[in-house]
Amino acid sequence: MFRPEVLPFLDERGHGSLYGTLGRRWPMTKHKRECRRICEQAGLDVMGVETRRGGHVAVHTAQGLLFCPGTPGDRRWRWNARAMARRMANATH
Repeated sequence: MFRPEVLPFLDERGHGSLYGTLGRRWPMTKHKRECRRICEQAGLDVMGVETRRGGHVAVHTAQGLLFCPGTPGDRRWRWNARAMARRMANATH
């Protein structure tokens, strides 16, 4: 039975369609938080994080748009995201 007060992220059919294509909310939460943290540490003004980008996570900042992979593998995605966030921050400041 659908009870929005218990599971606010599910739609009327019981699917988590609001948070990604697979309907999983919790695995992406940590990854989105980490993408946001990387951008904030570089000095970017984060306005929001969008997950429906064809396998990528889009971080909307005041300086521009930064893409992170939607399926992170190892440490390399963090290194690349940090480098891109630093370049974006240096180019706009």
